[in-house]
Amino acid sequence: MLLSVAKALGVDPEEMTASREVLQAHGNMSSPTVLFILNRLRQANAPRPCVAMGFGPGLAAEAALFV
Repeated sequence: MLLSVAKALGVDPEEMTASREVLQAHGNMSSPTVLFILNRLRQANAPRPCVAMGFGPGLAAEAALFV
């Protein structure tokens, strides 16, 4: 799923390392997953802006921009 989103949005897959690592370590925790990823990015002093996207069952999608 992450690679599909990266490809569709033209994002370098390397920029999604934090997402991949959190999902690999903890699995999909639903809503808290994005908080774990944001914490990892914060600890790494990742550059901003940051776009967070979440996909739920059916057609649910959420997005936020962190500046």
